[in-house]
Amino acid sequence: MESIINQKQKFITTKEDKLNHGIGLENVRRTVKKYDGDMRISQENERFIVLINI
Repeated sequence: MESIINQKQKFITTKEDKLNHGIGLENVRRTVKKYDGDMRISQENERFIVLINI
């Protein structure tokens, strides 16, 4: 299985309409950063995990 996470911790959408997908977690990331938090994304097999510390 190919990774859906690139080296910058951003997801690479597998949907055909790439222009209109993939903004949800970026909105979360901006909010976490605004409050000096940390967000980490990892992948295990066919699941992804998002850990947020604020």
